[in-house]
Amino acid sequence: MKLVVRGSGNTHGIPKAGCACPACAAAHAGRGVSRQATCALAVLGGWRLAIDGGLPGLAALAPAAVLLTHFHPDHIQGLAAECAAFTAPLPVHAPADGERSGRLFDPPGRLVPVPAEPFRPLAIGPYTATAVPLSHPVPTVGWVIDGGGRRIAWLCDTRGLPADTAAFLAADPPDLAVVDCSFAPGDPLAALKQHGDLDDALAALAASGARQGLLAHLDHTLQAWIDAQGWQPPDGVRLAHDGLVA
Repeated sequence: MKLVVRGSGNTHGIPKAGCACPACAAAHAGRGVSRQATCALAVLGGWRLAIDGGLPGLAALAPAAVLLTHFHPDHIQGLAAECAAFTAPLPVHAPADGERSGRLFDPPGRLVPVPAEPFRPLAIGPYTATAVPLSHPVPTVGWVIDGGGRRIAWLCDTRGLPADTAAFLAADPPDLAVVDCSFAPGDPLAALKQHGDLDDALAALAASGARQGLLAHLDHTLQAWIDAQGWQPPDGVRLAHDGLVA
């Protein structure tokens, strides 16, 4: 199983509209990193699982199902925009979230909601996918995906890991964990928005026991900090980027 990162940025992406910060200015000029909304595909043989749906073009990729973390717009807007383009009903495994979920599934159409039950494995073709609770202002789950002898944990959006999720991961550590890393160390927006800063993300990776880590959901302010500091990830950890295959 391989993971294809379709997008690695947060809600605003990089460049953020109307922003002239160093990271956004460099991206506009073609000298810096550009990032779209964080989402990915798990690929195993001819089977694909979509992880979140913030970007268009998903219908053409023909996933067997969508593993949705939560219903914030940057995670569903691409899926919502092309729900009529799917040629067959598409299961969308997601946490229950009342009004927010209704925006995606009402009126009923090709997208079929399937409640995500934490720590209960479900079989999707050659994959086993297990939802795990995350820490975010709205109901949110991460996904642990097993397939082809590999285990991948998708842990966005969250600030750190709840104790039960950390224990579940540490009991059978993932080969690769993708962790929310939205802000620079000490940025007060991390607590306000319940997204990880760099320290939170590295601590979450350590708690998970993951053999390798990817930092995703990066904000433009974090990118500017990374560029200014010349910061490099520790061994075994990489910054995700759009189009990365891991």
